[in-house]
Amino acid sequence: LQVSNIKDLTGSNTGLSIASDGQVTIAQNNPTITLGSNTTFPSNSVFFLGKNDVVSTGAQDTSSSGFQDTGLEISISDVSAYSKIIIQAVTGTRIDSGSYNLARYRLERTAPSTTTLNIYDQTGLVASTPPYQAVITLQGIDDSLGSGTHTYKVQYSRHFGSYVTYVGSSTSIATILAFGVV
Repeated sequence: LQVSNIKDLTGSNTGLSIASDGQVTIAQNNPTITLGSNTTFPSNSVFFLGKNDVVSTGAQDTSSSGFQDTGLEISISDVSAYSKIIIQAVTGTRIDSGSYNLARYRLERTAPSTTTLNIYDQTGLVASTPPYQAVITLQGIDDSLGSGTHTYKVQYSRHFGSYVTYVGSSTSIATILAFGVV
């Protein structure tokens, strides 16, 4: 069968044209196209995998200098189709007043194995002033994927000082996004 045009059921509209070089043109406004499971996308194509919003995780315990979870995390159950996972996270932070109160944030993969993707080092107060507020942005590329569910978390630690810190607030939303790269 050789054709150059395929028309709709009424025969009045050409919905599909095939050029002599094999290029296919779909001449329809807003067509619905379903791709089969054997579809191959070009290398470095990026796909949105999901997001998680957190309104507020409240006050964080700063008695420990080790990293602790903020509650901002995302899990991807199947990474087998991707060569890399891109993670982006944005959160507000508030550190109560005091001299030399500094915090650190990091983006960490905690499953199936642990690796640090990004560290945001030393945000906070150097001199005693009103509470410090800032927007923390973290992003990282995970290119050593394993099998199974991959979980990514934003964590923080007390870097210096003794204070209370808040991740997000009742009026702001912290967000973490995941993208897969073919």
